[in-house]
Amino acid sequence: MNMTTMDERVTKLEDRVTTLETWAGPGQAEALSGRIQEIGKAVGQLQTDVKKIQKTLETHGRTLAEHSRRFDHVDGRLAAQDRKLDAILKHLGVPDPGAG
Repeated sequence: MNMTTMDERVTKLEDRVTTLETWAGPGQAEALSGRIQEIGKAVGQLQTDVKKIQKTLETHGRTLAEHSRRFDHVDGRLAAQDRKLDAILKHLGVPDPGAG
């Protein structure tokens, strides 16, 4: 069994902390923490913006569907009027202006 003394364990821990401090540098942990908070706020704002965009798209989709239904109705009525006009012109003996 490998029994390490308290001093050896503390020395190893101190070496690891020194390496960590060297890597991070003074104040780096605080700066990183602050940056992470800023990113979190930015992500929150993006989520809010995306929700607004989704609502707008849903509204526009409903509006477009309503306009499409209206245009379909108008197209149907216009086609019916064209058929009536064609029948009247044929009855009057007027040549079809679209033929030929």
